Amino acid sequence: MEYGRLALVAASALVGFVVLLVLNWLPQRGKTGDPSTLQELIFVYGGTCYHIHHYLLFLPLIGLLWLHRLGDRALYGASGFLLGASLEDLVWSDWYKIRNNCHLDIVSKLPRS
Repeated sequence: MEYGRLALVAASALVGFVVLLVLNWLPQRGKTGDPSTLQELIFVYGGTCYHIHHYLLFLPLIGLLWLHRLGDRALYGASGFLLGASLEDLVWSDWYKIRNNCHLDIVSKLPRS
C-alpha cells in the first residue's frame, strides 16, 4: 500500500475512533442501569441475548465496501473511519463479550411502540 493511502486510512481511523469515543463512550461513563442512557444493540434469540458490538457491524461493512469498490479515496477513507469506529470498542472492558452481555432486564421494561 502506498504511503498516501496508508496515511488516509490512519487519519480516517483516528477520526472514526475519536468520533465514536465522543458520541458513545464519554456520555456513558459512570451511567449504569439508567434506561434513558442505554446505548446498545442487542439480538435476542431463544431467551439468550447477544450484544452486537461496533466491530461486529463495521468490519463486515468494510468487507462490503471492498466488494463494491468505491473510488480509491472514498474506499480507503470510509474503511479507515469504520476501522477506527470498530477500535472504539477496545475502551470498554467487555469488548469481547457477546453472549448474555446485555441489559435485558432494563430493555424488557422499556415501553414498546
